[in-house]
Amino acid sequence: MSLLPDRLPPQSIDSEAAAIGAALISRTAVERVVELQREDFYVDAHRKIHDVMCHLFAQEQPVDTLTVPEELKRRNQLEAVGGIAYVLTCAESVPTAAHVDWYCRIIRKKAVLRRLISAAGDITALAYADELEAEEIAAQAERLIQTAGATRGGAAQTLTEDAQTLHARLVAAHMGEADPPG
Repeated sequence: MSLLPDRLPPQSIDSEAAAIGAALISRTAVERVVELQREDFYVDAHRKIHDVMCHLFAQEQPVDTLTVPEELKRRNQLEAVGGIAYVLTCAESVPTAAHVDWYCRIIRKKAVLRRLISAAGDITALAYADELEAEEIAAQAERLIQTAGATRGGAAQTLTEDAQTLHARLVAAHMGEADPPG
């Protein structure tokens, strides 16, 4: 994946753990975290936990510190993610779920950067292979970069989406599910 093998790919393990922790303590946060793609997570354990959260959420089941470890156990993945202790550590490490959007934004940014690094490697390989016309390589390079930059649930939001997000956060705060924004 990396053009520079001596460098660690972009990632934020703390943001990943915080997003997971926020989702474990807040239904509103779960809704934001399940918008992330599996591949957005750098740590495999976080991918597995995210998979379980998405499954439980899709089944309209609770996503919390009891159901997530139980589903991981059912899938024989609990020990692979660090056991129930790691799941609980994620939940306990985040004081509030109010910043989940920020954590998700960081996770998406790092994932896009990793995909761009991968695309750059693919583009480099195409150029070195010298098997296609330069224009074809340029067109493939453009497609690879556009694909790398695409995010489901995108990092950029319109003003309407920002207003809807704020409204959801205010409702959650009013219901006691999250701290008030701001």
